[in-house]
Amino acid sequence: MEVEKFDDSLIEVPEAPRRGQILKGAVISITADGVYLDIQFKSEGMIPVSEFSEEELKSLEPGTELSAMVMGFDRDSGLVRLSREEAEKNLLIEEIASAARTGRPVDGVVTEKIKGGYLVLLQQKGVSAKLPAFLPASQVDLRRRQVDESSVLGRHMSFIVVEPGSKKRKPVVSRAAYIERNIKRRIEEFKELMGSDKTVKARVISIKDFGVFLESGGVEIFVKREELAWKRFDRVQQVIDFGEEYPVRLLDFDEEKRRFLGSIKQALPDPWEEFTKKYRKGDVVDGRVTGLTAFGAFVEVEEGIEGMIHVSELSWSRNIKKPSQVLKKGDRVSVKILKIEKEKRRISLSLRQTLENPWEEFLKKNPPGTRVRGRVTYVTSSRVFVDLGDNIEGIVKKEDLSWDKRVPDPVELYKKGQEIECVVLRGEAENARIFLGIKQLTEDPWQKVNERFPVGSVVKGRVSDVRNYGVFVRLDEAMEGLLPRPEAMLPKDKKIEDVFSRGQDVEAIVTEIDPKKRRITLSIRQLEERRQKEELEKIMGTSKGLPKLGDVFGHILKGG
Repeated sequence: MEVEKFDDSLIEVPEAPRRGQILKGAVISITADGVYLDIQFKSEGMIPVSEFSEEELKSLEPGTELSAMVMGFDRDSGLVRLSREEAEKNLLIEEIASAARTGRPVDGVVTEKIKGGYLVLLQQKGVSAKLPAFLPASQVDLRRRQVDESSVLGRHMSFIVVEPGSKKRKPVVSRAAYIERNIKRRIEEFKELMGSDKTVKARVISIKDFGVFLESGGVEIFVKREELAWKRFDRVQQVIDFGEEYPVRLLDFDEEKRRFLGSIKQALPDPWEEFTKKYRKGDVVDGRVTGLTAFGAFVEVEEGIEGMIHVSELSWSRNIKKPSQVLKKGDRVSVKILKIEKEKRRISLSLRQTLENPWEEFLKKNPPGTRVRGRVTYVTSSRVFVDLGDNIEGIVKKEDLSWDKRVPDPVELYKKGQEIECVVLRGEAENARIFLGIKQLTEDPWQKVNERFPVGSVVKGRVSDVRNYGVFVRLDEAMEGLLPRPEAMLPKDKKIEDVFSRGQDVEAIVTEIDPKKRRITLSIRQLEERRQKEELEKIMGTSKGLPKLGDVFGHILKGG
């Protein structure tokens, strides 16, 4: 029988694996020595079991596909020696080279400090192999400063590959380049948020008296002192803690400093909105004294809301000149709201209006018209202040000192400590004011002026003042008359001050009275004319048969 011959060229023989070749295979079995793969060759491939973790071994099952590198051929066992770690390492090297070309970030863990920098083990997600790389000390951070090793070692970070490396040299990576790239990206993102209600989270890295510096993903933000909190504070540390995170609203960007200007308080609810809904003028609220000044005291009535008590609203007593006489920082007080100015963010408060008002009690006991006695405490050119006891002080205005229209300077009439009697005219208990009068102790002389100084009567007095337009003549303690210049009978070559002087006795006739304007007009000229007339009549009218001078002049004027 003739034997059939086969063409060997028709039989496809798998090519033998080459050292360093990456191939894929399906798991056939797992033993204590290794994991066996079907690599589509006459011999099976084997990966040492030491290259797998217990969890990985448990997850393997027949048919699971794995990648591995050919390390050689074991003639004794006939197996192809494989390594999954070397395959992953080779893949990682290719990825690092690709990242160096494209600028794509890579991840790694800083493991130890070495000469000139740090050793980093680069890794890829889903790959157990790690590739050593060098991180220069100058590339750890953007800031040129001494880096604390404890803040670097053991940390998982992202880097930019500066040099891909070679068989003899490790890849060189930079953390600073990665941070710089992220900062540029975040700056552009943050710029989109400026002017909006959106906020960013930032960590405090420095506290100064004038404000705080924060950082968010490498981007620096500065917040001025006045933008830290709605409430009033003395020290920045009272409202801000170092290292803490705060929401920040972005307001502006400084291109030169590459720094944002932000606000922490604007990132928080405005307490004024809620306060103005909750409280109104006249409400009484509780608060805490947060500060004292020369002109008043600041009181926090709600978180972030402060009002001011003016020194005049601290007590009903006028003897209080300094807030420290009544309050101290930290005191708890009840205050009355006098005024709310939401736009100006100001609240005016009163402490005294929550207390019993002694001025009301005084006015109950001493209603208008009551005579009271007191001692002068202070005198000005327009007022006299009188101590009425129990921290009550009355005011006598200059016009209430005398019925005389021309009242002398009160400083000339009254001295501090002088005891005087007054009449209560009116009171303003809410304003802690009582007005007194001294002239009201006597009847208004102008009511009977026509009886005392009738028109046509001759009066005597003393010059009290000389003016260009006339001479004032004191008729009694309360009343003056005015002698107008034309009525003074001045010699042609004389000035009014040459003829009249203070204290000089004057006799004149009353020519006009105006009680409403409290004015009496005098005349020396008319007095002299009257006397001359009377003298002529006396001379010419001594005999009964002779006509009187007036009759003669009257007859002539009538054309008789």
